Amino acid sequence: MTKFECIKTREPDFAGCNFYVGYGREFDEETYEKACGIKPPKEVCRQIQKAVDDLQHDEWLEIIHGEPI
Repeated sequence: MTKFECIKTREPDFAGCNFYVGYGREFDEETYEKACGIKPPKEVCRQIQKAVDDLQHDEWLEIIHGEPI
């Protein structure tokens, strides 16, 4: 199973190929799939949205995925 990780940041790097969700926004699994080529499982989507809901007004959540360790 693919490993997903969420990292809070106040300085998102929009110049790269990174995927961010900002404060007050919804995580869109279809947009993530189109941008990153992988669709997160429903449980992972719920965990990501929970992390987005916990952001402060000046924070972004970077979502990354990779092979399991």
